Amino acid sequence: MAVVTSRSSRRPDILGDFLARVEFWEPHLWRGELSDLAGALGRYFSVVEIARAVASIEDRFTRTTMLVQLADGVTDKVMKVSLLADARHEAWDVEDGNYDYALKHVVSGFIDAGMFAEAGEAVDAMRNPEIRLDYLAYLSSALEKAGKGDEADKILSDRSELESVNPDTRPQSELLAEAESLLEMDLDPDFPSIRTLFGSVETDVRAGRFDEALTAIRQHFPTLFCPASLELDSDTLRQLLLFQIERVRSFNRNDLKVEFLTDLAGTAHARAAEIPSEIEGAISTSEFLRLEPAAVPSVHSVDPSVLEFSEFVRVLFERPVPLNDEEQRIYDRERAEDPDVSDPEALVRLATELFLCFGEVAPKFSPEQVNQAMWTLLGHPYWLYEAMTEDGVREESVIDCLEAAYRVFADYVSLTKLPDFSSKFNMWWDEFWKFESPKVWAALFGTMVRVLELPEEESRYAALHGLGHLVGRNTPVEGVAAAIDSFLSRHEGELSDKLYGYARNARVGEIL
Repeated sequence: MAVVTSRSSRRPDILGDFLARVEFWEPHLWRGELSDLAGALGRYFSVVEIARAVASIEDRFTRTTMLVQLADGVTDKVMKVSLLADARHEAWDVEDGNYDYALKHVVSGFIDAGMFAEAGEAVDAMRNPEIRLDYLAYLSSALEKAGKGDEADKILSDRSELESVNPDTRPQSELLAEAESLLEMDLDPDFPSIRTLFGSVETDVRAGRFDEALTAIRQHFPTLFCPASLELDSDTLRQLLLFQIERVRSFNRNDLKVEFLTDLAGTAHARAAEIPSEIEGAISTSEFLRLEPAAVPSVHSVDPSVLEFSEFVRVLFERPVPLNDEEQRIYDRERAEDPDVSDPEALVRLATELFLCFGEVAPKFSPEQVNQAMWTLLGHPYWLYEAMTEDGVREESVIDCLEAAYRVFADYVSLTKLPDFSSKFNMWWDEFWKFESPKVWAALFGTMVRVLELPEEESRYAALHGLGHLVGRNTPVEGVAAAIDSFLSRHEGELSDKLYGYARNARVGEIL
């Protein structure tokens, strides 16, 4: 008889995996989300297990808030004191901009635990006078409720002394009004005020320039995908939302649809408002609600060296190419850090296999996708040439990869009419190589010379570019000038003036 596992019984396994890899998930979650999870984790795991996971988190502010949250759910007095003491210790090392805000959480934790003396010490450690005044008042109020009026009077006395030396004790409403007036000032042409920005957005929408409106919004609110939270007039916002809904649908990506709907629902809930029927109708169409095929993993989130060859090709080539600034801003929201390449030798072998069958693989994709794939592989974020110099990468593997590059030019570049933007092939050997082996240098030089003999100019420019850098970047390779002289001699009268001049410059290393 089969055993059916309920969702609730699987939950500890899912949470256990999260707890074991919390440092992996940290960049993907907001600080508040991690802090809120501390209490939920406490229902399934021991305080010691959770505290150990918290210690692996990089951000000290997050460590502080998670420890305070964890302490809130603990009934054991000794454990609560220990957790709050650890939180205070973490807060002391938070960077200046967040230091007082971290201490605010610690103070709240001490007050909730009835540890008023410790709360007072944390307030005294605050550096911002306004925040310190607010939390002295908060502590005084808590003491009054706890029946400790004398201690509350002492704190109020301290507060009056602090106010006497604080140059600005105006009401908070007055300070906020002044801040609002500053936000309405155009302090710099490149950084318009919110009022000016929204004015330009409304003007663009009325003129039908929706792309320009979204571009302006994205420049100033880079994480905002659904514009529903903006304080635009209702008609401008309606038109902008309808346009963005169509834009989201056109990407055919589930994650963008979900993000848009989540932002829209969250904004409507926060404002206690209903979503207009026209907007609701647009997001209820079968085209918008259709479940799209799974998107290709981001090149920033996957280690290419662990992939099978077919998946390696898919990650490199089956990615959308941004056609305008707005699309670029959307795709740039991927994680920016370089992925870890755990096995450089495997990456070099995968690249070799790709180069050897490039004439079969590349024509299946658009020239834009091919160009983007090669920039990804040879440049950011995979840096193939750097992988070749890593410890543990065999010399034979490097030589095979360098020589396999010939097939890229012989089987694809020389046979394909490439648009001008296919710049990576021209810049294929635009590198500061760090090779040490004479055999590797010989393989690199030999491949360039072979590509130079291909009849098509695009390949010849690429080869001359690389040969020019062999001279100009003081590599140990000899015979570059002789190889170029031989090429010019054998093809005298056949070359365009532009290619001939480029070859003469490459001969002496005058290549940018």
